[in-house]
Amino acid sequence: FYLPEDMRLLRWVHFLCADVAVSVLAGIFFFSRLIGGKVQWEVYVLAGAATLALYNLDHLWDLRLISDASERRRFHQDHRKILMILSVFSFSTAIIVLPFIGQPYRLPGALLFVCVAICVLAGRRLRRLREPAVAAIYTLAVASPGLVNARVVPAGMIWLLGLYTIVVYANTMASSCMDIHEDQVLTPGSALEMMSLRRHGWTQGISLALAFLTGLGALAAGIKVQVVLVVWMIGLVPPVVYHRRAVSQEWKLRLWLELSLSLGFLAAWLT
Repeated sequence: FYLPEDMRLLRWVHFLCADVAVSVLAGIFFFSRLIGGKVQWEVYVLAGAATLALYNLDHLWDLRLISDASERRRFHQDHRKILMILSVFSFSTAIIVLPFIGQPYRLPGALLFVCVAICVLAGRRLRRLREPAVAAIYTLAVASPGLVNARVVPAGMIWLLGLYTIVVYANTMASSCMDIHEDQVLTPGSALEMMSLRRHGWTQGISLALAFLTGLGALAAGIKVQVVLVVWMIGLVPPVVYHRRAVSQEWKLRLWLELSLSLGFLAAWLT
């Protein structure tokens, strides 16, 4: 994964979680275009703002326990005020936009909020299910805006949702692998911490196999070939990142993980 060393802008994009927000917007656009359900622009603003607020507030909270672990944590420590300003601005934007969200989006939005709240409040009690929960909630978040306005849900959508969830799960596990030492402090006993790195490699292999089989199911059910191929491409990134973790900078690997999810834009234009 080559990136010029002097690309400070990309570091800021990643460390401030803008890449995560872009991947969420790409996912919403992907599913809405595939399903044919038009999504109002306020939903995109709300999703992007909520993602920035949630992730940056989480980073600020983690700094209370870990102050100087990775380059990412040191960046957050050095730019704490910027994180606070961005979090407040993002949260305020989400609150301002919220009243303009149409009625069809409110129930799935409320369910999504409840799921996130349960995960946050449960904390360590759900630590062993963290990665699967993140994958399921992420897929729900990006797919629901398009589904609520769809006149007809395409055949094979269940297969595609399953495929996307598996791919996001592999992505989350690869990211968590780089957090394993921090997790021993923040969330001891998580699913990743309880398995060896070798077993994690097997998990990536199993995820690839499941993604392949689920993709075949999606193809058989009528999902377009190009859509499944792009999602498969996304699924190939996590195992490559896992095997490159010892020879590449952490922030670059994380950036590629998030950028891979943004391939939803490509899949959307191919539909």
